[in-house]
Amino acid sequence: MSYTIRQIRENLIGYHLASAARYAGISVQRLDEIENGAEPSFYEMEELAHIYGIDSETLDQAQIDLRVGDSVRILASQDEFKDLDDAIRLKVVEAANAAKDLATLKVITGAEAASDIPAMSEFPTAATHPEPWAQGAEIAKVLRTKLALGTTEIASMRDLVIEGFPEISLLYARLGREGPAGITFADELRGRCIVINLDGKNTNPCVRRFSIAHELCHILYDWHRTEPLAVISGYLEKLGREREQRANSFAVRFLCPESNLTPSLDPLNLVRNLTERFGIHYGAARLYILNVLQKELSIQPPPDLRDFSVHPRWTDAEEPIGIDGFPLQSVPPQRRTLIAQLAGRLYSQGQISRDRFAGFLGITPAEEVELVLDFFSLDLPDAA
Repeated sequence: MSYTIRQIRENLIGYHLASAARYAGISVQRLDEIENGAEPSFYEMEELAHIYGIDSETLDQAQIDLRVGDSVRILASQDEFKDLDDAIRLKVVEAANAAKDLATLKVITGAEAASDIPAMSEFPTAATHPEPWAQGAEIAKVLRTKLALGTTEIASMRDLVIEGFPEISLLYARLGREGPAGITFADELRGRCIVINLDGKNTNPCVRRFSIAHELCHILYDWHRTEPLAVISGYLEKLGREREQRANSFAVRFLCPESNLTPSLDPLNLVRNLTERFGIHYGAARLYILNVLQKELSIQPPPDLRDFSVHPRWTDAEEPIGIDGFPLQSVPPQRRTLIAQLAGRLYSQGQISRDRFAGFLGITPAEEVELVLDFFSLDLPDAA
């Protein structure tokens, strides 16, 4: 399907005209002129490409054909994306841009790992388990067996993804208090990438831990390998789409297999055990106990449990590495970790220019990008 530049804004991304103009740093009148056939400047095209999540070379066409396998089109077709306001949509697009840049850097540096993601045939089908929750439970069982986890607790979901699935990139972004819990991409342009929101309920390390497990299910089960995937995930709800129900079921059972539940234990003590030992936050623990043991707890945790889900053990285990303490606060969080590290290595070795390094960081070359090299203990590039 082909689009005009106006259709990209209105029908694909869904920005209001005034919002798109403000994000691109041009006037509403000028954007209207461009959408009616005026030739954009190089700067204008670059800025529009950034806020639409589309390469400027692709966008600079009378009839815009998105590349096959580009998950932006999948993302924009989802109701979850359409329900977001313009400001959060921009944050999601910026996260998609970061995932694309990271995939590019992995190719340049040779950091792309060989895939060790379990084959689709290892997981249950709808015919085997028609209920989404049962599919999620079986996926968790299969993966725990594959990773030889037994019934023990997972020390850190962050580390499990980083170390156990190096082909999956884990990024963090500020998607807003009302933004999604996480986003998953899997396509030719972005590779396989999980983006976790640092705002909203994810400020709780146990919720963040659950969100990482939830997004992992989307890559393992919902990605059909030959087709692009883009998923926007909300926070845990009792009701929801089948895909979200399946991922929620997977997440809670991957973190704590059902065999660890003790039916005779007082429900509140069981919640304490689920949180302290397995790192499951109250909302997920409450539904887990209800679904498996038919014991119902109040929606709101009692006073003595409200601070329990921020147990220091999980604060340390799920702390995003490299976000706090980064030397340039103007660099967006999603670009402070893998992107900054890989791009910094290339700049240090003289393989990319200083301007391009700044571009990967999402800032202008006027800023002191050399501080990032110091942060990663990288040498300055040799003088030309």
